[in-house]
Amino acid sequence: MSVMKILKDNDLVDTFDWGLPDELKYTFWPDRPIAVWDVETNSVEYGDQSVFRITQFACGIYGFHEKKPREFVNIYINPEMAVGYEAMRITGLYQSEFDTEEDIAKVKEYYRKKGKGIELFDLADSPVFADVVEDILTILSKAPIWCAFNHRFDVNALASELHRLNMWLIEQGREDETFPFPFRPTVDPLVFERDRRSSSLTNKMSGNRLGDVGRRYGVATVAALKDGKLKLHSAEGDIQMLNDVLWAIQPQIPPDSVSAFRNQRALYREQQVHLYLKYDAD
Repeated sequence: MSVMKILKDNDLVDTFDWGLPDELKYTFWPDRPIAVWDVETNSVEYGDQSVFRITQFACGIYGFHEKKPREFVNIYINPEMAVGYEAMRITGLYQSEFDTEEDIAKVKEYYRKKGKGIELFDLADSPVFADVVEDILTILSKAPIWCAFNHRFDVNALASELHRLNMWLIEQGREDETFPFPFRPTVDPLVFERDRRSSSLTNKMSGNRLGDVGRRYGVATVAALKDGKLKLHSAEGDIQMLNDVLWAIQPQIPPDSVSAFRNQRALYREQQVHLYLKYDAD
């Protein structure tokens, strides 16, 4: 299936087409507070919105090259449906009321064989998205710029959850009474890293996951802990790594906001064409 067909069929929010608000047009983006955020979901790929749920949301507000966030939230969310084996294996999150005992046991056995002392986390007693949406939108609204790795996945996960509550992400400057919360321009380090690697013969065989990019820039993988237990792939750990990756990649990005987001949009469009041709050839 082509990327263009996925965009059409699932009504993905494609925010790089949205304009830059006036307040950012004559600024240097690194000088502004940035909301670095990440989600985990019950699916490893964006798909049917009716069964696509956020299981964890984490966000930190950072300033230029700051290692510690000014504000931070980490929220586990009850998806009110099964997480499923693949997502459970990656995130260590499950919902005991819906996930099968067989799948939970398989994940535990998978990590036992790998010799990793992983503690799975049951989401059954966590709040549902509707109960925490105000907290999520509050922290996201505290920065004029967002940062997300592979932004389309995270933004559309958020958009899907909001859609179920009759809420909408909208372009800044188009606020209305129905839903006055505007989307923020988003820096996506993956876009710039893909461009760097496409023009270089180095690291051709290594991947483009956040952990891969972090290792290339000397950023150590962050293992999130809960009650002293090691967690798996975690939104909480990811935003700490993503913040370090952002500032490692920052010299590749034009400092003025207009050039930065215009360049990012052009690179992203070019990369989507290549993905489109690749998927159509498969």
